[in-house]
Amino acid sequence: ILYFIIRSNIFARAGLWPPKAKAETVAQPAMTAEQAIAYIESVTWKGSRPGLERVRELLDRMGCPEKQLKYVHIAGTNGKGSTAAMTASILNAAGLRAGLFTSPYIYRFHERIQMDGRQIADEKLLPLILKVKALAETMEEMPTEFEFVTALAMEYYRQEACPIVVLEVGMGGLIDATNVIPAPVACVWASISMDHMGFLGKDLTSIAGVKAGIAKEGSLLISCKQEREVEVVLQKKAEQVEIELPEDVLTFLAENLRSNIRQIEGVIKRLTAYKEILDDTITIDSIKRAISDVIRVGTFIPSPDSIINA
Repeated sequence: ILYFIIRSNIFARAGLWPPKAKAETVAQPAMTAEQAIAYIESVTWKGSRPGLERVRELLDRMGCPEKQLKYVHIAGTNGKGSTAAMTASILNAAGLRAGLFTSPYIYRFHERIQMDGRQIADEKLLPLILKVKALAETMEEMPTEFEFVTALAMEYYRQEACPIVVLEVGMGGLIDATNVIPAPVACVWASISMDHMGFLGKDLTSIAGVKAGIAKEGSLLISCKQEREVEVVLQKKAEQVEIELPEDVLTFLAENLRSNIRQIEGVIKRLTAYKEILDDTITIDSIKRAISDVIRVGTFIPSPDSIINA
């Protein structure tokens, strides 16, 4: 009977034969990268709240990725973003696949987290946001947006086995979320001037003191030419961490590229002495070539008697 039923195409005519293969179910992400970015930029995370307790707790829950990386830590008021970008470009040119963590971004969030000259990809970013989100939401005091992104970046660099991360301070230095790191290869100060006075202090000495807070024992300390009162603060901090601040501090004049190149040359020449990271293959010519590849996007606002470039 079964044979007759099958041969007579009853099942086929009823649309039941041959059995249809199960349609594959493609799992759709609960959130897109754009939605995830909007989430961490939402009101939940906004604000600047001093202290390292939250970011330390978050990183501890993530397995302390910040302790598995090496850094060049850069603070300052003017020029720290450019210094970071140029330093990373030079390290990339040397084949080191350097990470670059900066803020804020101009066009897209991905600019903040780069490695080997490339912005983080959506397929890497989304799982990281979801991972950090799940942990952050269990904390009694949730982290700020900058703390969230700092922790996310450090986990990304750990996963990518990044050899060295060029880390730009967000604001100040001493209690900035980036200062949760262990002693970096080098602590670098670009030009320090009046900056975020509501958070850092009302005078240059106080502001310099906060920015000097990135100095750690065992790190190479590098500064551009500073105002005398800033140099006094940096020298005092260097003595506290028992490191000699080089006397031949580098000249930094923001008004022309050539002086910027001199600053970066000095930074890299000092880093070259740190054999664990660099060797003698980095030359002044290779530095200049790497710097010429750097593009820094900012605002350019002409007016009749001045130009604002931020």
